Amino acid sequence: MMRGVETARLHEEVVLGRAEVHPDRQTFRRLGVVRNDLIREREEHCSGDPANHSRFELHTSILAPHLTRDPIVSNATHLDLPDQDAADPDNPQMAEIHLTRRQKRLRAELDMIFARIGLDYWDLDDTEPQWRTTRLEVIRREVIRGEVVSQYTLIDEQLGSAVSRYMFENEKFMKLWRTKRFERFNYFILEKMSLMEKLTFVKDAYTVPKAVASDIEAINAMRNALAHAYFPENLRAHRRKHGTSRRLVGPHYKGIDIFTIDGIDRFMEDASDVVQFLITGIRRKRQRSKSAAPALPSPVPTVD
Repeated sequence: MMRGVETARLHEEVVLGRAEVHPDRQTFRRLGVVRNDLIREREEHCSGDPANHSRFELHTSILAPHLTRDPIVSNATHLDLPDQDAADPDNPQMAEIHLTRRQKRLRAELDMIFARIGLDYWDLDDTEPQWRTTRLEVIRREVIRGEVVSQYTLIDEQLGSAVSRYMFENEKFMKLWRTKRFERFNYFILEKMSLMEKLTFVKDAYTVPKAVASDIEAINAMRNALAHAYFPENLRAHRRKHGTSRRLVGPHYKGIDIFTIDGIDRFMEDASDVVQFLITGIRRKRQRSKSAAPALPSPVPTVD
C-alpha cells in the first residue's frame, strides 16, 4: 500500500518501534492516519517474532488513549478501532471485524467508486512506474480539495442556520419546513446569500470573536482557490517572487502548503473550531432597551 512520504515514514517508525509519541494535536492526527494500517498489518509484522509482537502492542497501547482524546479523531467507530479481543491473534473467531450485509455492500461500493474516479491509491498495478508518483500526488490533491470544499459547505450551512434561527425566533426547523414562509425565505433569500454575506449578518446579530471570523474568511479564501482553479498555484495570490525568477508555491493556508499533512491539519483544526463555535458557542448580542436610547432633541419653535 503506497502512502505519502511523511505518513510512510511515521508508519515505519511506529511499526518498528522507533517513534517518539508526543501528546500534541499534530502528532495525534498523523498517528490517526496510520492507526488503521497498523491494525490491518498486525499479523504481517508480528507473526513469528515475539519481540515484534511486544513492540506492536506497546505502540498501539500508547496511541489509543491519545487518539481518543483528540476531538477530530475521537470517534472509535470512525477510526475502525477494534477492541483488544477482536485484535487477539490467538482468538481466530475475533480476528476480523464483523460487518452486516449492508456494511459489506457499502464497503464494496466505496471500493468501486474510488476506483472509478481514480482515487484507488492502493492499486497501482495498471499505472506505469514513471507515472506512479504523479498519480499519487494527484490523488492527494483531489482528496484534500474535496475535504476543503466539504468543510466550507458545512460552515456555510451552520451560518445559514444561525441566520434562520435569528429570523424565526429559534423555532424548530422540522416545524418551520412545513410553512410556506420558511420555504420562501430559504429559496429566495438564504440560497442567494454567499458565505461572506451570511457571515456579515451573523456578526451583526451575534457575538462572534475576531479569531473565529478570521478563520472563516481564511477558509472561504482557500475554498475559492481550490474550487475555482484546477491549478491554484497559478493564482496571483499564491505566486511569490524569488529573486529574479518566479516559482510556483502554495496554495498556502496560513503560511502552510494546503497539500501537505501540516497544511490540512491546520485547516481541519480551524474548521473544527469554527463549526464547534457555530453549534454550541454562538450567542445573540444584547439589544439595548428603548429607555436606554438617547432622546431626540425637541424641535426648535418657529417664530412667525
